[in-house]
Amino acid sequence: MSEENAAGIFSAGNISGIGIDIIEISRIKDVIEKNPGFLNRIYSVEEIKYCTMKKNPEVRYICFAQRFAAKEAAAKALGTGLGKYFSFKEISVENGPDGKPCIVLAGKAKKYCRKNNIISFHLSLSATKKNAIAFAIAFS
Repeated sequence: MSEENAAGIFSAGNISGIGIDIIEISRIKDVIEKNPGFLNRIYSVEEIKYCTMKKNPEVRYICFAQRFAAKEAAAKALGTGLGKYFSFKEISVENGPDGKPCIVLAGKAKKYCRKNNIISFHLSLSATKKNAIAFAIAFS
């Protein structure tokens, strides 16, 4: 489905939507410390495993905050937001063999994308000491 453009760069298809989200890492840290059930409500088993294996607690919270922002950014790229069509757990951030983060869909989110011809996402994550940010592009 990829085509080479005039610059010789392969594209994943047509851009269907973009989304960006930023969150204060301290907000995620506070909610995790006050409500341990939050992790299981928001994150997939793979996301929890990946973030909790970080030895430095501050890096662990950055990891969770980035994934939270990525879920929001992906939902914005779809034009839906979270809640009405699907839940946080149906959008997961996993890392490929090269370490690159990618969006993995399940349940109603996956069905929604199939119905709306969304074939892939590009995802970029970043953080400072205070904030985590995610930028997502949905392709059709």
